[in-house]
Amino acid sequence: MPYNLVDFKNGTTSIENTLLREPMHSKIGPEAEAQAIYIAQSSLGTLLNQNCSEPLVIFDLGLGIAANALLAMDIALSIKPKRTLQIYSFENDITGLEFALDHLDTFQFLKPHREKSSFLLKNKKWTSDDAKIEWHLNTEDFLTCSLELFPSPEIIFFDFYSPKSTPKLWSLSIFKKLFATCKSNRGKNKNTTLMTYSSATAIRSALLLSGFYVGYGKPTPAKLSTTIATTLPQYLENPLDERWLERWTRSEKPLPLDWPHSKELAKTTICERLREQEIGKVIQTSQQQTNHTPPKQESLLQNSMPYPGLH
Repeated sequence: MPYNLVDFKNGTTSIENTLLREPMHSKIGPEAEAQAIYIAQSSLGTLLNQNCSEPLVIFDLGLGIAANALLAMDIALSIKPKRTLQIYSFENDITGLEFALDHLDTFQFLKPHREKSSFLLKNKKWTSDDAKIEWHLNTEDFLTCSLELFPSPEIIFFDFYSPKSTPKLWSLSIFKKLFATCKSNRGKNKNTTLMTYSSATAIRSALLLSGFYVGYGKPTPAKLSTTIATTLPQYLENPLDERWLERWTRSEKPLPLDWPHSKELAKTTICERLREQEIGKVIQTSQQQTNHTPPKQESLLQNSMPYPGLH
């Protein structure tokens, strides 16, 4: 297995991929990272308690040692949810989780989940005794994996190795594929939220250019900012704004590597997305405050036009 344990100065431990020379997690460790970036920002408990006959579907992109998926299951088990939970984990290298299961004293959060994790690795699916939770494992290469046969997710944990190590997994084409799989949700006016640890300008641009609305995620002890993306703008609590656009114009790497058009067209498209986000924020606020009118669009955001074919 191409893995070693790596200890951080604050006492936490992660797994390092020796081929990529990259730890799976930041210095706060796998459990704290999963909680801060993915679970706390997903509104998971609220969604599970909705009066809805459809299951809550999570795409867990980059299973790793399963911290994100298992903490999500812990939430479901703790609240007796009204909805069933379906987690689809995508990982083409399961040896990371196998390695972690051989080091349970280091990764204590895995101990109560050892049996279900081992069952998943062997059978590619685990179901709770009451059938309220399903956990699926897909081991195809996500670059070529077709998502058409999967249900539309309401939550996406985007947790692949870094853009530097695996740039193709953070490309415009990948985010377009994810946005397309949310189409049936959008038809029902149902939102999908994507969370990721990266705050890179090019990654946020790729999300915007693929159709998502994008906002600032909450910081962690290891990250000044994370990223939240939604398919409906009114669900963004802290949308990217003109300050970010100003930084975008100064960035040396503002766009995904597979953006096929000019920087000017990208700016036009991004400006339109930011304008829509600003309106979405007004809609969100107006649900709490009556007689609230949208602010004027000025400066970098004015006179923008949508990118042809983006819908």
